[in-house]
Amino acid sequence: MNYGGQLYGRLLSHDDDVLVLEIDGLPCAVAYDQLETGSAFKTMRDLMIAQRGHADALTAADHFRLGMLQLRRNRPTHARQSFRRATRADATYRDKAADAMKRFRTARNGRSIESGNAVSGRDGENQEESSRSFSGTGYDDAQRAKIIEGYKKVGGEVARQVGADTVLVETEHFLIWTDWAKAEHGQLAVWCEAMYDALAHMFDIAPDAPVFPGKCLVFCLRSQSRFLRTAKILDNYNAVNALGYTSTDANGHSHVVVFRQGGSPVGRDAFASTLVHEGVHAFVHSYRGPGRIPTWLNEGLANVVAEQVMGDRCPNAETAAAAARAFVRGDLPLSRVLIEGGMLDARLYPLAHSVVACLMAEDREAFSNFINDIKAGLSMEEALNRRYEWSVAVLEEQWRTWVARGAETPGR
Repeated sequence: MNYGGQLYGRLLSHDDDVLVLEIDGLPCAVAYDQLETGSAFKTMRDLMIAQRGHADALTAADHFRLGMLQLRRNRPTHARQSFRRATRADATYRDKAADAMKRFRTARNGRSIESGNAVSGRDGENQEESSRSFSGTGYDDAQRAKIIEGYKKVGGEVARQVGADTVLVETEHFLIWTDWAKAEHGQLAVWCEAMYDALAHMFDIAPDAPVFPGKCLVFCLRSQSRFLRTAKILDNYNAVNALGYTSTDANGHSHVVVFRQGGSPVGRDAFASTLVHEGVHAFVHSYRGPGRIPTWLNEGLANVVAEQVMGDRCPNAETAAAAARAFVRGDLPLSRVLIEGGMLDARLYPLAHSVVACLMAEDREAFSNFINDIKAGLSMEEALNRRYEWSVAVLEEQWRTWVARGAETPGR
């Protein structure tokens, strides 16, 4: 997988975007875009053959879809082979294939990755017990300036050890150290600030109320070797099975380290989704002090916001819906997986996304204050009862009903 490791399990269901496997007795949803190129192509083709009964029975639409998968992985030669098969099966696909190749060449020669469905601005409505009561970190301007300078020194020292081409891109809320090409620096800033704006909107934070002690320190790197070196320098952390991570401390400070797997659209989108996901963790850690929220809530919220920022470029909504349906069909106990604390297997992040989406769909105002209460020291159960008048058992019941209705997952 692009997110580290391999997956083995019984296939429960699949559609054009997502596979659901049974692993260790639980459903695991994974999007094709989260699989490495060879695995994605082989898996998709094998499932098509199983459906059609024979390789020779693949349709023009099947071959065209395989070609589009190859284009998203920057494999135009392989894509042309699939497009030729599609055209031989149905001549009307000749123009579709030509248009796809033209769009691929245009994007490759001057690609601009949009920020998707990033939330901007405020709706002007005041929440009851609004997060506007949040007045910032408690540091004054002089203290924040000193913290920012300290972060810059740390980033500069890391850059010196990682590579001379690693430079600082500073935005309103972020110090982004990167070795990406200069032409791409603006997009890194857009992704980071779109994540911040989405959360500031969610919690109705006043524009002049800083969440981070200074600014959030972020490292965006172009290779795994530099990513691993940075993780070792900063945290003495062996991050070999990760695309990114967030490091936090008891004083509310945090930093994010992320790397990109190649320059294909899939690699860039995976990078951006990971950057936003990890940035959410940094934001939530600093917001209202470093009090922790349950892991399922933290990971679920990070997935939802990545979907909000990236839109169709992120598969989180599809994997969340598929995982939830499989969980409900199997009548598996949600509380055992998500509610009882501790770490959460990354394979279950889509399920956490679904539960967070259910809470947000029920009442977005209650959801933001639910997190506020937990940050203030209430237990998850106490905050859930205060804001929703639900017990954990009722949450599970409401979530199952919501999933059965086929409700839309926030972020779309």
